[in-house]
Amino acid sequence: MSTLELDAVSKRYDDFYAAKRLSLEVGFGESVVFLGPSGCGKTTALRMIAGFVTPTEGRILLDGRDITGLSPRLRNMGMVFQNYALFPSMTIAENIAFGLRQRRESNQAIRQRVGQLLELIKLEGRGDSFCNELSGGQQQRVALARALAFKPQILLMDESLSALDLKLREEMQIELRRLQREMSITMIFVTHDQLEAMTLADRIVVMNGGEIQQVGAPPDLYGRPENEFVASFIGKNNLFWADVIEARGKTSTLRLSEQLTVKLELPLPVASGSRLAFGIRPERIRMTVASQVSGNDGLVGTLTDQQFLGNITHHFVLLGDGKTVLVETSGKEERVATGSSVVLHFDSDAIRILDQRSRA
Repeated sequence: MSTLELDAVSKRYDDFYAAKRLSLEVGFGESVVFLGPSGCGKTTALRMIAGFVTPTEGRILLDGRDITGLSPRLRNMGMVFQNYALFPSMTIAENIAFGLRQRRESNQAIRQRVGQLLELIKLEGRGDSFCNELSGGQQQRVALARALAFKPQILLMDESLSALDLKLREEMQIELRRLQREMSITMIFVTHDQLEAMTLADRIVVMNGGEIQQVGAPPDLYGRPENEFVASFIGKNNLFWADVIEARGKTSTLRLSEQLTVKLELPLPVASGSRLAFGIRPERIRMTVASQVSGNDGLVGTLTDQQFLGNITHHFVLLGDGKTVLVETSGKEERVATGSSVVLHFDSDAIRILDQRSRA
């Protein structure tokens, strides 16, 4: 049985849907990340799960029990907010113990649990300190410990690492994933950062316009996006629309624009006369100086700019139709001079067809 189930859950404000017919099952001990741009509905979804927002339609089930109308304090869920919401007048130990005292646990049980959590978050011996004496990363750990103190069934986190600088944020992502696995706790995390999502998630729920676009493990979403939005939002991608002029088996002649027609071997047959959207990841493209290539195969363009990023280099190639293609190579590969005429090649299995429709 799933720990949590969203059954066609929606939140509507007049005629506007902040979240629309969300259906999802989250298993015990699973880490699920809601990912999407600002305004996509991910925080609304989290707040409905927490009980802070009441759904307009649908049901929320916890271990098979309908909790849709249940108040937040009765849901046995821990929440870590973006600003941590720690109490400045309380010590670290008092902050961690807050939820336990609300539940009228004994003093002995509270001391024992707080001690365990201080050790878990590597702040043992600091229980009598105040939160303003801690770094941002340490405050985040205290907020996490407070949310875990009463052993919630589900841990909810809303952009909880966004206030940290990049290096500390990356460290906390690893630390959070370690704690989540060690405690076998079910976690639902909200973020707009795709790298953070891929670091923390067993599965990612990609949202846009209040709707779920795709759900899957990070490698599946990266390698097999189901639509144009997911392909562009997860990782970098080169997206093309083309008219299929002629199709013979898997080899098709595609018109990318009035200025650019190309013959490609596609991963699956397509229909002549259709319009096609497809994507190619930048690391799947091979770039060769045009003078070193014989024949007309590939996309011809001009290398307009390059960015050296350490272990990789990004190359920007301007095609004849005005579209710029991103090519990613190992930082160790031989540099090609900016301004060079180049040819781009890729194998058919590098092409991901995202949409095919009749040409209007």
